[in-house]
Amino acid sequence: MGLPIPVIGFLFNPALLTIAWAFGAVKFWAGYHKTSFEEDQKKRMALTALWPLLFVASQNYRQGFRRALKD
Repeated sequence: MGLPIPVIGFLFNPALLTIAWAFGAVKFWAGYHKTSFEEDQKKRMALTALWPLLFVASQNYRQGFRRALKD
């Protein structure tokens, strides 16, 4: 019959997306030292702020992001 529109609407809820972005940003920021990325404060802020876009676009970033989130 097609996709359930209420479910799709829930997934793209701005509040939910903001919470998911913030969770990922905090976890990445806290684990940044585990990555192979340069320890430059401006670069760290940019990589943290743009994490969803970079996660989708770059395999190298995905690997670093996963390393940052490991306990």
